[in-house]
Amino acid sequence: MSYTDRTKPPPGFDPEGIEPPPLKDGPASIKGMAVDISGGCNLDCLYCQETAALPRRRPMAPDTFEAAWRFLFPPGQKRVRKEFSIHLGSGEPFLNFPLLKRTAQLVEETQNRENVKIGVYITTNATLLDETTTPWLIDSGWNIKVSFDGPPAVHDKWRVSPGGKGTYTQVEKALTRLVEKIPDRVTVVTVLCPGADPADVFRAIEALGVGRMEMVPVAHFKESLHPSTEDIRNYRTFIMDYAARVLEEGDRKPVPVLHRFNQCVMRLMGYQLGEVFCGAGRNYIGVGPEGDIYPCARFIGQQEFRLGHVATGLDMEAVYAFRKGAGCSFKERDACAACWAAPLCAGPCFAFAEQFGPGDHNPVDFHCDYITATAEAAVFLVNRLRETAPERLLDFLPGMDDVFTNIPEKRAKKTSF
Repeated sequence: MSYTDRTKPPPGFDPEGIEPPPLKDGPASIKGMAVDISGGCNLDCLYCQETAALPRRRPMAPDTFEAAWRFLFPPGQKRVRKEFSIHLGSGEPFLNFPLLKRTAQLVEETQNRENVKIGVYITTNATLLDETTTPWLIDSGWNIKVSFDGPPAVHDKWRVSPGGKGTYTQVEKALTRLVEKIPDRVTVVTVLCPGADPADVFRAIEALGVGRMEMVPVAHFKESLHPSTEDIRNYRTFIMDYAARVLEEGDRKPVPVLHRFNQCVMRLMGYQLGEVFCGAGRNYIGVGPEGDIYPCARFIGQQEFRLGHVATGLDMEAVYAFRKGAGCSFKERDACAACWAAPLCAGPCFAFAEQFGPGDHNPVDFHCDYITATAEAAVFLVNRLRETAPERLLDFLPGMDDVFTNIPEKRAKKTSF
């Protein structure tokens, strides 16, 4: 069930004018790897998507991590690629601090030896950032995503310890320190929970000095956690107000970046177009605690999506089966066929669509409502800027927002997988 009509594009938008390049599914050439080093989390968030959809796991052993590293960087092999990314964030990475420190060592050693560039992206709930771990993280040079849901009343309702205690005070303290020291490397990822006004959430995070945000609707099997008509209406109002504020910012303090919104703007200008949501199962993989390879971290533990093992390599038969099935192009998805925003969205997250859809009244439909609203706001902004200040569209070109992408790209060019 959808709360919006996704068959009617907004005025000023022609879906046929946004055509992604053909999807080329050749042999895998991996340049991004997500590693689940913790196998779990120290919190008990009421809406946790991993707890709802994935089996329990154990922490990754050091020798498994070393094997995963060798899989991505085989000894003695000439590097065709010069840029790679490592992603740490399934569960809470700081539960396995020794492997985080080993990651930093391997990054430095590999970059110096192989003459490559390795970007590290870590997602943390920030409750384990203390006087030891915080300075270390600041000095690491890594890009950091902090899970934080806004005002205390909202954050403490959902993001709780196993005993049910809220975590706002801990997270706000750690986040504030990170923003003070390394603002350009910090992003807040906030889950839009039922009953939370996104405008209030945005203001609370902006007040802490955060310049980059990623707002994600809650995803869970429980209908009590699904957004209501009012929740989606509030988001539509918020995102249009956000677009209007970006339009009017001029020489004033820049409005914090919203990733999905900026992504839609870039695609409206013909950049980062693609037939798939991300490179999962193509040039991006996830590695579980046992060394098994999956399309991305969100599939870890689901054996039907296992693509191989770091010790033996990829099973290309399984890889191609994934690409034709759960990892297919949005053009091959019935739900996307009639949606005007599909070229701007590039289809759903593979794991999310597989775990929570299809069927009536499922989270995937609700997420589509949020994405469609975001795309509408992006169309409004682009059309107005083209009329009044086209030079400002240059601010949205690829490069300024690459911290958010699954596979970082520094070059301003059209992206195809």
